[in-house]
Amino acid sequence: MAVDNTYLSVSVDRVHAMLMAVSSTFTPAVNRVFKYIDPKSTPPFWWMYPGVVSPEALAAFLDRQTFAINMRLVLGMGMQGYDGTLAQNLWTWMPTVLNYFDQRKALVYQEGQAIPRYLDVDNVRIRQISPFGTFTNLNHVGIECQLILPFLISLEPEPGNL
Repeated sequence: MAVDNTYLSVSVDRVHAMLMAVSSTFTPAVNRVFKYIDPKSTPPFWWMYPGVVSPEALAAFLDRQTFAINMRLVLGMGMQGYDGTLAQNLWTWMPTVLNYFDQRKALVYQEGQAIPRYLDVDNVRIRQISPFGTFTNLNHVGIECQLILPFLISLEPEPGNL
């Protein structure tokens, strides 16, 4: 059986929707999540982008492919927020995001959803959150989380392709 190579894009779509859901509960709400950066966007918003990919052979025909999804919460631009106003919200927002994703490791956030194909649910987690500060590459002020998505892929050769 051939590998269905949509597993990462399906999972990233789920993460996108989940970020929208959890951050809509913030006060003030953060109701924009981008899978690309738009330099004209005004904060607050989330920006998701691919991180490190770590393939690992577990057996002759079984791989674990681990993808890091970087999720940047942009609260301001330049030197905004260093008076404490932007960072103050993070004391409740960070635990909210951590607990939300920890309670939904299967990336199932709506009734009736199936777990994305190949997802190694036991090892899905937010691995780190950066300190509040300025990201100099785009002059963003905020934090960044790294969500780890591991997938167990059976690479059994198809008959006739040995």
